[in-house]
Amino acid sequence: MTNTTTQERSERWREGLVRRAESDPNFVAFAVAAWRQRMSPAPEELLGCAHEDLWRVALARAPTDGPKFSSDVRRIATALNISESGLARMLRFAHVSARFSSASDQGMLRAARKFDKRSED
Repeated sequence: MTNTTTQERSERWREGLVRRAESDPNFVAFAVAAWRQRMSPAPEELLGCAHEDLWRVALARAPTDGPKFSSDVRRIATALNISESGLARMLRFAHVSARFSSASDQGMLRAARKFDKRSED
């Protein structure tokens, strides 16, 4: 009974960490969440890992864009035994989605300001 309780606590603890990391673009969890919301196949299929192991992937530090991106993706994929191309695809998708979302939000604000100015005239 103690092992089950300890195991359940560990799982809840991991789930909490992953949920927090999903809102931080510095973690792969951010990319996993973005992919899961909009794309298929499931992240586990894309990465070639078991669902039970996805938390390890999610809690890895995401590589930054730049000259070391490919080597960082390769290092993470090798360490976690997942698909390098799947991880790169997921990370790029999340990066583009975040930039598009940010640009879209800024565009909406500009449009709202223009509308407000016309309403005042």
